[in-house]
Amino acid sequence: MAEKAPSTQFSFIEHERDIRHFLKHTNGLHDGYLIGVQYTHSGHSPGNPGITDLLHNTLTLQILVTSLCDAVVELVFQGIAEWRIKDDQWDMTDAALSFTKDGAILWADDVSLLHDRSLDRSYVVAQSMKWRMK
Repeated sequence: MAEKAPSTQFSFIEHERDIRHFLKHTNGLHDGYLIGVQYTHSGHSPGNPGITDLLHNTLTLQILVTSLCDAVVELVFQGIAEWRIKDDQWDMTDAALSFTKDGAILWADDVSLLHDRSLDRSYVVAQSMKWRMK
């Protein structure tokens, strides 16, 4: 029997059910290793020199999830308001997602970061998030 090819389609995180679906199908990124980080900013607001437009920034993370037979999960965040990726914390034991009071998405590589971002771990706050298995 042939293995099913990974999907090239992105799934969007727009509702609580999308969060549950993400955590279930990615095994909560358990035993995940950050293998790629790319930040891009492609523009600014016309007529507002020096003021950047958050809709033009994108952060892409690639995470090797060894608990899923070495699947690579790609996370793409757009409209990043705040982020920190720690370069010495490659091994994730768990990940968490939630919506902030203003409707932004908060992704964290540790459940405790949902309540306290002063901890020294990785997180992203963005206007949108999509993901796929590669």
